[in-house]
Amino acid sequence: MGVEKDFSFGKLHSEAFSCIQCGYCRRVCPVYRALGWESTSPRNKVYQLQNLLSTYPPLANLPEEFSQRFWQCTNCRRCTQVCPTHLDLMNLWQGVKHHLGKKGYEPASLRSTRERVKRNKNIFSLANENRSFWAMPLQGYPKVLKPENPDIAVFVGCVASFYPLVSGIPLALANVFLKAGVKAYFLGADEHCCGNPLTTAGDLATAEILAENNISKVRELGVDKLVFICPSCQSTWLEEYPRYNKGQLPFRLLHYTEYLADLVDQGGLDLKPYPRRVSYHDSCDLGRHLGIYEAPRRILRAIPELEFVELANHHQDSLCCGAGGNLYMVDQKLANKISQPRLDQIEESGIDTLVTACAECRQVFTLGLQDRKSPVRVLDIAELVAELIREG
Repeated sequence: MGVEKDFSFGKLHSEAFSCIQCGYCRRVCPVYRALGWESTSPRNKVYQLQNLLSTYPPLANLPEEFSQRFWQCTNCRRCTQVCPTHLDLMNLWQGVKHHLGKKGYEPASLRSTRERVKRNKNIFSLANENRSFWAMPLQGYPKVLKPENPDIAVFVGCVASFYPLVSGIPLALANVFLKAGVKAYFLGADEHCCGNPLTTAGDLATAEILAENNISKVRELGVDKLVFICPSCQSTWLEEYPRYNKGQLPFRLLHYTEYLADLVDQGGLDLKPYPRRVSYHDSCDLGRHLGIYEAPRRILRAIPELEFVELANHHQDSLCCGAGGNLYMVDQKLANKISQPRLDQIEESGIDTLVTACAECRQVFTLGLQDRKSPVRVLDIAELVAELIREG
């Protein structure tokens, strides 16, 4: 069940003053590693917060740099992972952003995104009725997306629904399900933004409205499994939605790699050989937050003739792509700078194909490797499986 959020000054004060200023967080923070300024480190942000919470009223007269630094965060959870005092830094960052947003200290790009979500139910300036346009190449579209008595429901997410570079991911997954005989119900226009851009920024009121719609639509289908394409959407459902539902959700939340891995184990996917050197990138939300590391690897290791190679940093030590926590929309230049060490590792690994399981990671690495004129091919696992699956 999701933890009740407490953004009171008392709670923030208690968390901030538990920090012992050890600096372990500094050496792993992707923002600090990219910019090199102490003011960008988690340790310094907490130190500055201690000072601002000690004034009366708390958080009055906020320095501009203080606000800027709090939005320069990918929510990668590396700081939380290494904190020796086990501070709930995700709640701390979210709580500060909540108060910054209330005072109008939020980036214009994020404010615009929030308005688009309120207006269109997605992060883009596009009609929500067009959420399933990616599926037009499917034979039997759109009826094939909404089978009777479905086995599962599928939550695609805003990015994969609308962004052309990654809209092939849901199309690939739909094809895999059709060939594997899985009756998958894609929510389409009934799906609203999961609310992640809002909860990350502390706007819980609007996020609750979106969540109530999504829970209601899935509940109406009567399925016992909701499968996600976007790890950020899944982590939002896992962390936030039980609170809106007043208790445990009446269906399981699974990432599609978990579902496909189970199909592999059951012999439900017949895959052709892929004689290439392949590596997998652990995304922050799928890995450090959701703890899903082995399901994608089980799929890859089931592909005949595929040579699997781990990147230099993997599993819980994986490097952030730079796009999380709304940073890509807040400061794209910084997000791209954060991605460079990971791009270096990808090129140095000698692989032919990089596989991801997150649309944002897929987008960042595709564009980054194109800029470098790298021959490495970037695919989502769903795209690779769709390319290799034999007709059932």
